[in-house]
Amino acid sequence: MKWQGWLSIALLVLFMGTLFLPRLEISGEGYVDMAEEVNRHVQEISDQDGEEAVSPGAVSAAAAIVDEFDSDQTRKDRVKEYDEQIDGALDTRSMNNLFWGKWALTVDDTLYFDGAEFEAEKKIEDSGVQGVFKLGGILLYVPVLLAVVLIVLCILNRKANGLFLLLLGVLTGAAELFWQFVMPGMIWSKIDGYVHSFTSISHDVLYSDGMGSYTISGMITHLTSWGRAVTLIFAFLFIVFGILFMTVLKQKYAGSFQQEMPDFAFSGSQKGAAVPPAGAFGTTPQSNADSITMPMMGHAAAPQGASPTGLNAPLSGSGINTGMIQCTMGQFRGSTFDIRPGEEFIIGRDPKYCQLILEYPKISRKHCGIKYDAGSGNYLVIDYSTNGTRLSTGEKVSSMNYQEVLPGTALYLATEKETFLLE
Repeated sequence: MKWQGWLSIALLVLFMGTLFLPRLEISGEGYVDMAEEVNRHVQEISDQDGEEAVSPGAVSAAAAIVDEFDSDQTRKDRVKEYDEQIDGALDTRSMNNLFWGKWALTVDDTLYFDGAEFEAEKKIEDSGVQGVFKLGGILLYVPVLLAVVLIVLCILNRKANGLFLLLLGVLTGAAELFWQFVMPGMIWSKIDGYVHSFTSISHDVLYSDGMGSYTISGMITHLTSWGRAVTLIFAFLFIVFGILFMTVLKQKYAGSFQQEMPDFAFSGSQKGAAVPPAGAFGTTPQSNADSITMPMMGHAAAPQGASPTGLNAPLSGSGINTGMIQCTMGQFRGSTFDIRPGEEFIIGRDPKYCQLILEYPKISRKHCGIKYDAGSGNYLVIDYSTNGTRLSTGEKVSSMNYQEVLPGTALYLATEKETFLLE
């Protein structure tokens, strides 16, 4: 596996750890900051849009609270008072993503809103706001579940998947933005009419145009802990690396592959190759001048001046009739490979087993084997893969035993993106 794959796995594992980072920190200080912001916002609306924008009662109530919070001692007293209320209502002030998501998904009759005073004879549990919280819980867990899937894909494919990494980043960022900008309005649409007021936020202020969802948004902002910022950082990293793995780093990855391939010997042009029926597998290269022969893995290098003893050593003048396959579509398009009689030429993704290494993710570690029968001039092909090997005749290659195939037949490995012609 290349470094891109290891980096992706490391980022994904660290991202899964954000489940245990604090998401909410419910405190009197945060609540006072939120209440002060809401009341100042009402004053700003009145100053900018005129007194008709909000009711006189809302303006006067907001001004009284702002004046009250201007006193340091009064502010400290309020913070202490709210802290005591929170401690009496909640078992813990700090909630991590795992705890908050679980609460949101399982919330039923136990609902708590900081400092909320409810309308008489109305129960907040009847508002249907539980469904909104459950949606929020799903949005917290889905990116983490997707991260687990991506780790498995990276391990199976032995490489990074830039597209899925990009999608994970977009999904994670969208979920957080949804929580901040969409959820407040959805929550308020459910509890509108059930909540009378919040402590330090009067009924007139709360029910001024747009102030209900603004108050909920302020709560989310001021009671959110640093764990949410870390989640957003990971979303940004996933987007950046996803784009890089599909563009710049993808090119470097391909280049490093070429550098790690075995040394090639060039056999020159091959003439008289059989050609399958027109349109069987796409456009056939006009020239084989770039044909490549590959040494048999595990053979020792020949002494200086001696003929190579590898799988595809030049055999001109030796009297040995060799088979030859040509890549007509895919990574080595236009290249040809010699096959000595009786020896198996294996194609796949794992250099431990294969003589020809392909990067296409649908190719198995050990995809298919090809032998050449010098007596009949035909080929023997067997499939070792998960995604299968097909012939241009439409027949599927057997995975149980070697199947005799005539020259001029094309092999499709998994899909037609990797096609080889038996010449």
